[in-house]
Amino acid sequence: NILSPAEPDEEKIVVDRAALLEFIQYRSKAFEPAAAASLLDSMDMQRRGELVSDYVEEEALYREAKKLGLETGDYVIKQRLVQKMNFMADASVDAPPLSEEDIAAFYEANKANYYIEPSATFTHVFFNAKTRGERKAENDAARMTTTLNRQKAPFEDAVKHGDRFIFDTNYVERTFDYVAAQFGEDAATEIFKADGPFNAWRGPVLSPYGAHVIDVAEVTPGRTPSLDEVRDRVVEDATRERKAVLARKTIDGIVASYGVVIDLNGMPAQGGAPAVSAE
Repeated sequence: NILSPAEPDEEKIVVDRAALLEFIQYRSKAFEPAAAASLLDSMDMQRRGELVSDYVEEEALYREAKKLGLETGDYVIKQRLVQKMNFMADASVDAPPLSEEDIAAFYEANKANYYIEPSATFTHVFFNAKTRGERKAENDAARMTTTLNRQKAPFEDAVKHGDRFIFDTNYVERTFDYVAAQFGEDAATEIFKADGPFNAWRGPVLSPYGAHVIDVAEVTPGRTPSLDEVRDRVVEDATRERKAVLARKTIDGIVASYGVVIDLNGMPAQGGAPAVSAE
């Protein structure tokens, strides 16, 4: 029972699978039981022995610190204990299975979370403004645009020309934000033009680094996928939300089990002078 867990034998440290899984999750600050189990099961004997040794040392020191009362008045320790209680509350609840109606309702209420951003597939030839100078980089890019179109050069020819770009040459199904982070907003806007042209070289397209000749193969519009396409994600998200609601009820129950006395007498009124108690 989370409200009154069994007291451990303070002179005995039990190292079992459950203890190690909890230890792994707290160390990684990622409370994902499946991932922790996978990591534990993949460890060789040496690594697992090191994990056991670390756990035993931490547990022994923790218990000695408690005997000495070192946790008293320590806000960091208080927060850690609160965190552990939240973790236990989450682990103690078992969400009932979702019905088809539950899944559909959650999807409808959270459609925006599954929106697929527009993406572009393109390549480019780069002319470095730092080494060539801005004007020459633009002029070289303009001439290369004419040359590549006249030769009807294919997509894969980009790597044969220009200067080495700081990032990549080929981009496959990258979002606007991703492209803008590497080429700048103006260049990304040009690359994502819905009316193309596609499979043709165009330039110069300017970025903070220089001039580019780009060949956009495809721009895929953004869209909201159907429930069938993202069903596994929806079920996972809906289950997580349901567990969170149940865990919240558990925590609310713990809070409600305590008597709360609020005495704000003598505190400053909001925006005013300190309150004076009546005598």
